[in-house]
Amino acid sequence: ILILQPLLVLVYSIYNVSHEYELWVYERQVYNIHAFAFRMSKFFSGLPLDLFLPTVYSAITFWMIGVRHSDDAMVLGTSFLWFGYVMVMMHITIQAVVYFCVACFRKYELAALAGNSIIGLCSLSTGFLVNKHTSPVYISWLQYLSFFEHGNQILLYLQFDKVTFACPVPEPSNPVCEQYNGSAILSSLGYDSVNYTIPSVVLVGIWAGLIVLSVAIMHALGYKQQASTLGAFATPGPRSLRLSIDAKKRLAKQAEYQHIASTAAPEIGLRLSDVGYHIRKTSIWNRNKGANSIKVLQHVHAEIRPGELCALMGGSGSGKTSLLNLLSGRISTKHADIEGTIHVNGRQADTQYLQGISSYVVQQDHLLPRLSVRETLDYAAQLRLPRTMSQGEKAARVDDLLLQLRLTECANTIIGDDTIRGISGGEKRRVSIAVQMLANPRLLFLDEPTTGLDSFSALIVVEILKQISRSGVSVVCSIHQPRSEIFRLFDRIIMLSKGQVIYEGSNTNIFTHFESMGYKCLPNTNPADFFIDRSLIDTRDPAKESESGERVRGLLREWAQRPASFDQNVGTSISRQDPVSKDLSTHSSPVHVALPILVRRNAVHLWRHPSIFGIRLQMTMSYAILLLIYFQKLGSDQYSIQNRIGILYSCLTCVATGIQAGVAAFLLERNHFYRERADRSHSTFAFFVSYFLVEFPIHVLSALIFSVMVYFPLGLHPGILHFTLFYCVMLAIVVCGESIALIFCAIAHDGGLVMSLSLVFFCVTVVMSGFFN
Repeated sequence: ILILQPLLVLVYSIYNVSHEYELWVYERQVYNIHAFAFRMSKFFSGLPLDLFLPTVYSAITFWMIGVRHSDDAMVLGTSFLWFGYVMVMMHITIQAVVYFCVACFRKYELAALAGNSIIGLCSLSTGFLVNKHTSPVYISWLQYLSFFEHGNQILLYLQFDKVTFACPVPEPSNPVCEQYNGSAILSSLGYDSVNYTIPSVVLVGIWAGLIVLSVAIMHALGYKQQASTLGAFATPGPRSLRLSIDAKKRLAKQAEYQHIASTAAPEIGLRLSDVGYHIRKTSIWNRNKGANSIKVLQHVHAEIRPGELCALMGGSGSGKTSLLNLLSGRISTKHADIEGTIHVNGRQADTQYLQGISSYVVQQDHLLPRLSVRETLDYAAQLRLPRTMSQGEKAARVDDLLLQLRLTECANTIIGDDTIRGISGGEKRRVSIAVQMLANPRLLFLDEPTTGLDSFSALIVVEILKQISRSGVSVVCSIHQPRSEIFRLFDRIIMLSKGQVIYEGSNTNIFTHFESMGYKCLPNTNPADFFIDRSLIDTRDPAKESESGERVRGLLREWAQRPASFDQNVGTSISRQDPVSKDLSTHSSPVHVALPILVRRNAVHLWRHPSIFGIRLQMTMSYAILLLIYFQKLGSDQYSIQNRIGILYSCLTCVATGIQAGVAAFLLERNHFYRERADRSHSTFAFFVSYFLVEFPIHVLSALIFSVMVYFPLGLHPGILHFTLFYCVMLAIVVCGESIALIFCAIAHDGGLVMSLSLVFFCVTVVMSGFFN
């Protein structure tokens, strides 16, 4: 009751607060928000929930378990209030510990290590796992700083003070019955006197002290930004993936590498005829296919010509991304209906066909942060390009893309993330585009490629897309409010409003079309903003909503009355059976090909991530040191029997270490895997096997270190066979812990929710282990 409930709060809160802390550091620099104001705002905003959760927990636990047995209602009521007070204080004190750990270390991995160490120290100081009579003198003082110790005192007083349990011997005066007396039980646990006031006041003092410390540390360290660079990571990758010529020679031999990019490939054009997309709202009572559907796209007529840069524009919710997903074949028909036809070079195309001839760049850049730009492309080339291409041809393809997307200067710089500086946001976006361009697609789709970029970086990205389209690739992207220079780069505009087309044509004819309806774009106005504003409905008040709604309906009627004239002969040089050059088509690499590549890539990425690789070993070693400090060498008396049971239980809780390590490591890989699976680079089986092969040696090492540090110094059962069995159990426990984390990582998306679900499962298994009952 005392330890498991706070443990759930600790891990989940550290995950969330470590992310919120970075936002406060930014706000402090921009808005000069004081650490005390930030901490108090978090305390008071979370106070209702911090009171509600432990109160509900107390109400359920106290009465269902029967923490106190008494016929006196006053005694029961008072005991319940004390019990609830302890649970509330444990909850808010754990929150204070969380902010203290995050203020000291900021990173989730380091803060979690510190938090677990504090929980370990406090729980071992209570005398529940290791008897107080055997605690070393030099650490016995820690019990006075342990909030678990003071909370444990109150709970023990509630349970055993003035309580006599049923003695199996009929004579109450028999010495055997002494052990059934509450006072004797308290004395055996190291509590000779009962006092509720001192531990309750000390609990408040510890909580307040942690808040003061966390505010002081936040105030002192808040300005320091963790913007370290990793020079060792800026070198090229594995020797097998390095090219034999340097950057200057590659620039000189650019023409030599153009034979792949200039390979004759058919140009592709798309034609959409009366396309609609409806999402079905099914329920238990209504399973009709067409009933209660949400109309996302309606009556879309448009064309995308070969070698053009086409922009899908419109306000939020207009259907840009839905149309982009529909064109790329990434919409499932399980809960949706798709109407109309999509023709590719005059032939009707299905979802599988569209996926085979196109590449898709998602809005978020899912890249491995510890790999360099060249390594990212090299590994992607090994996975995505066919085995018929030689290593030299794949390397040449990577060099072509580095030159084409202006990435040569940062080729040997790591990608980077929030914790380590790498390339810029615009360069990350270009790397994502380069990964998709490896297979030389004839259709390239991008979901808002300029989101999150400054105006100059956005202009560079669109200029590169324009250059790609001039090489014969049909480029289609959704975009939101581009600047004037970017708008002029688009060859074709498809303007959407409420899922319908209000304009489709060149970027020059759009001015004439809107002017003919009385909407003239002035010379000094951003045309993208002007046209998008005309397509939106203003819902701020009824009058503006009615006016803007009528305007949008007029635009829809006007365009519906003058459908675009489609070129029926667009791109008829390609047949449906041969959409792209077979040697560059995207396909899933077989397991025996993908597995060694994934193992090599994951090993490099993990080795360069000290907060993942090193923290695991530190967490294991720190926990082993804690056990050594408290338990020391076990004897053979009555106290040692209790301590042996305590040490075995403490060893079994290493499953929590595996859970935390699994969540921290797997979340880095998961989103990248989802993108590669969508691109059919490799199979799910190959990914999980490679992940296990990379992670398993770390588990072997950490379990071995823990076993050696704990087993022999504490004097557990002697013998190499017993030690081997102990080591195998510890290894299995850690692996099972990470397996639990992987299961919930696959179920839930949010890392905090994953951690909470995993630890709830862990607590259930602990309760069912037989140690507590």
